[in-house]
Amino acid sequence: MKDVEKTTLRAFCLALYQQKADQALPEHVLTTLQGIAQDLNNRIIDLDQLAKNTPALAEPYKQARQWLARQAAERSMGKDFLAAATDDQLDQERLNIAREVKDDDAEWEQILANFDEPAASQILSAPDPIRAIQAQVGAEQT
Repeated sequence: MKDVEKTTLRAFCLALYQQKADQALPEHVLTTLQGIAQDLNNRIIDLDQLAKNTPALAEPYKQARQWLARQAAERSMGKDFLAAATDDQLDQERLNIAREVKDDDAEWEQILANFDEPAASQILSAPDPIRAIQAQVGAEQT
């Protein structure tokens, strides 16, 4: 599978993951997904078109592709561009204003960490792919 195909597959599954569990995809989308899952290697381009033409998936798919593109760009950066190490001690004022910020990127990275083609095929061929990917992610987090 080519890198662009992997990106399409991952972005599509991330778009599915972003859907609400009680939200169902239209029947024609489910039928198309099951057909694509049967011949995933040759029909990944169809996932791209399906995502772009399905209103519920279009925006989440676009966001996931952009996120994956940013991740790839960051990985390709050389270590020559790292900031110089500093001996910066945190003072009390900065400690007082520091707070933990939830990183959505970490959640998506965790989802994709154990993501492979057989798992994607299983998710896409499920009767309810939204619940299938959410169940798989839930199982991985426990």
